[in-house]
Amino acid sequence: MISERIKELRKLLGLTQNQFGAQIGLAGSTVCDIEKGKITNVGKQSFLLICRTFDVRSEWLGTGHGDIFDENNIGSIFEKYKSLNDGDKEYIRNMIDYLLSHSDRITL
Repeated sequence: MISERIKELRKLLGLTQNQFGAQIGLAGSTVCDIEKGKITNVGKQSFLLICRTFDVRSEWLGTGHGDIFDENNIGSIFEKYKSLNDGDKEYIRNMIDYLLSHSDRITL
């Protein structure tokens, strides 16, 4: 059910119902009702906003088939990050901080 996938996505992203809802224009209580199955028809606009906002594949959100995220999008990278041990996470955070502090010297 889509309600279960929305809850799975929200938890994977580490967001509260209020935080998740705020990013797609819904109240936290509405997200709660969706997750509990009290609201069974997620509108097309909300469906598309979830996909765009969180880089979620529409096939997965709609049917549960396939991967949640495209391989190279931020969601997939975040999912991989969460599987790292604490030392590796710290290394990644330090590298990001370094790159941001030196962004004026980085050219692509």
